Amino acid sequence: ALPLRSTPGAPSVAIIARLPNDVDLELAKCDMSVLAMLSLGRTIWDTVANGSINSVPGITQRDLVEISGAFNDAASSALGWVVAAVLLSGTGVLKRPLERSSAKTAQVVVLVFCLAGPISLTLKSISLALIEPNLAATLSVLACDVHDLPFTLVLLLGWRVILAPAVMFDP
Repeated sequence: ALPLRSTPGAPSVAIIARLPNDVDLELAKCDMSVLAMLSLGRTIWDTVANGSINSVPGITQRDLVEISGAFNDAASSALGWVVAAVLLSGTGVLKRPLERSSAKTAQVVVLVFCLAGPISLTLKSISLALIEPNLAATLSVLACDVHDLPFTLVLLLGWRVILAPAVMFDP
C-alpha cells in the first residue's frame, strides 16, 4: 500500500500519477466517452438484433452477466485508448489545438489506435479469463471484438477529424 504522506525515499502518489504536460484531460475524457458509448450502443444493438430481450419483466442472473460484460467492454476500450495515447503522447494525440490538418490528425489517430486495439483486447481477455472458464467462449467473444475494430477506428476518426474540432474549443 502506498503511504498517505510522503516519507523520505518513498514515491508520492502525485509523482506516480503525473501525466505529460501536453496531455489535455478534457480531450481524453471525451475520447473515453465516445468509445464507451460506442461499446454500450453496440451491446444494445446486438441484444435487440439477436432477439435476446426477455418478454417477461425483471432482471435475471443472465441479464446481470450481460450488463457487466457491456461495461467491461466499454471500460476496456476506453482504458486501452487512453493508455496508448499517453504512451504515445509525443505524437500530440491528446494535445490542442485540434485545428491541424485532417490528414495529420487521421495519421496520429491510426497510429495510436494500432497500439490501443491490442491493449484493449488484452484487458478484455484478462477479465474474461478470470470469469469465463470456457476457452472457446472467451475466444469467440474476442473474435467478435477483433471483427469490430475497423468500425471502432472509423468512428474514432470521425470523432477526432470532424466532430472534436467543431465542439472542443481552446480553454
